[in-house]
Amino acid sequence: MRSAFPSLPITHGKAHNREYNPHTVDTILLDTGNVFLSLSGFLMLHTAYKDRRVLRGYNPLGTGLILLAIGLAMAFYAQQGYWASLALTLPNYAYWLVVGASILRNRLARRVGPLTTQVSQSAS
Repeated sequence: MRSAFPSLPITHGKAHNREYNPHTVDTILLDTGNVFLSLSGFLMLHTAYKDRRVLRGYNPLGTGLILLAIGLAMAFYAQQGYWASLALTLPNYAYWLVVGASILRNRLARRVGPLTTQVSQSAS
């Protein structure tokens, strides 16, 4: 196999005469970024726990797409064996599940009405 750049040798998976292990080299930035995302996920969950009003105003379609994207990323992490990244993504996924559940609850409450009102009216 000839190299397109004659001055650069073809290493066939070896970098600087050492074996190249993608799980230790390539995932350093991925895991570092996921540490920061994980911390932000915990902070967002804490804020939502303290004040439920922050869960208002989210777009249902956007929330669904974020849940889908994070779920697919987590599936990729599992397939590739990136277990640290998978674990570090869970807080953000949990936050967006809470947002999605809040959107569904608010939508159902608007359509059906408060459950206590229905029960009290049917009792009388």
